Formats: sequence, structure tokens, C-alpha cells
Amino acid sequence: MSIFRFYVTKLDFDPQSLRDISELPEANDIFKIKRSEGVIPPNSKVRLQFKSFCLDEGYPAPDVNEPFIFSYEMLDVPLFLKLMNYVIEHPELEQSLVQKLIWNLPKKLKFHELLEAEQQLLFKIDPYADAEINNYQYKKSHKPETEFVFDQNLPEEIIPQPIPGTGIYAKPVKISGYSNVELEFYNPTPTPQVLKLIKNNPGILTMTPRGRDKFQRLGGLYTGSSRRG
Repeated sequence: MSIFRFYVTKLDFDPQSLRDISELPEANDIFKIKRSEGVIPPNSKVRLQFKSFCLDEGYPAPDVNEPFIFSYEMLDVPLFLKLMNYVIEHPELEQSLVQKLIWNLPKKLKFHELLEAEQQLLFKIDPYADAEINNYQYKKSHKPETEFVFDQNLPEEIIPQPIPGTGIYAKPVKISGYSNVELEFYNPTPTPQVLKLIKNNPGILTMTPRGRDKFQRLGGLYTGSSRRG
């Protein structure tokens, strides 16, 4: 059964009324305790930079002016959550190596068909990675679990969109290819809101553009620093 996520065209708060902490010490503390989980202060907004990955090989990177919907998504590949959790905790990893793995694993390759560097990384993540790869059972259905709905007549201005399961809204303000993205987060509530980059169920925080058949999804966000550059 599909989950429907709709693009929000109207907000019940004024983003301009929120306190901007992007250049304040508070911004550095958002991911201070956990790399995978940040806390956005109440009644505030902040710009944060992340590394990101292309989830759809062969598609061009989306434009920052393209409407996005946020969701948590899984790729039907072996060791996916273990890989993405490892990446978040080890930002020193070569990003291009992880990107190649994200592209190669959906091809249903056997472990010996992966590059040696990919094999070594997977063994660091799981000592039984070879068995996990070789014995993984892919889903028979390719129908996406999440359906994204964009109205035909959207406002020209990019509207911040909700992060599922939180009181947080966000929108991209800068996209550099598929490997870097800067997002502005909004917490219009009177309480701190937890921002999770990954959940065991259902997956990684993902940005799906309106032109899903034209542009790639971005996901697997991680950062070594929560301060804008």
C-alpha cells in the first residue's frame, strides 16, 4: 500500500518572523551530541550544509528552484541502512566511493564483482558483507512505496516543506551537483524539534523533486559540522 505525500502550498507560520541562528554559536550545537540527529531550537530558522548522494544513477541533479518533498526512504539493496549509518559516523570517508556503492548495489552484483575498495569498505561495516550481498533477496515489485503529489499550478516561490514526524519545515537554498546541498530549516513551534537524518524504519532523509522522471533524488545527508560555511 502506497503512502501519499503532498506538496504544501500554504504555511500557517511566517518564516520571516523566526529568529535566524545561522551565524550564531547555536548553529554549531545542532548536531553536537549525535551526527545522525540534530535539535532545532524553538521559533528559529537555520541554514546548514550537508554532503549528499544521488539515489538515481543516470539522472541529472535537480535545480535548487525545483519544488521538493521530504520523506524517509529505503533503497532495495543489501546493507543499505548499515552503510548509511556508517557514512554518517565516518564523514572522513571518500564520498565518491560511497556514491559508487549506492549506484552499484542496485545492479544485483555479486560481492566479487564489486571493486576491491568497495569490498573493503563493506567488510568494515559488516564482517559478513559478502554473504549479505550474495544472499540478498530483492523485492519482486518495483512499485514505489511512497507516492509524491505536486499540484499542476504551484506558486513560483519555493515553499518550505514539512519533515515527516516533526514540526520542522525545510527547503534547499543551494545545490551543488548531487554531492552538496544547503538547506534552510524552520521550527515554528515553541519547543525544540529533533531532526533525524536516518531512521531504522523507514530509511534516510530524502529530497524528491517534482520532476521525478527527469531529476535524481538526493539523500543520505551527513555533515561533519553544523555551521554554515
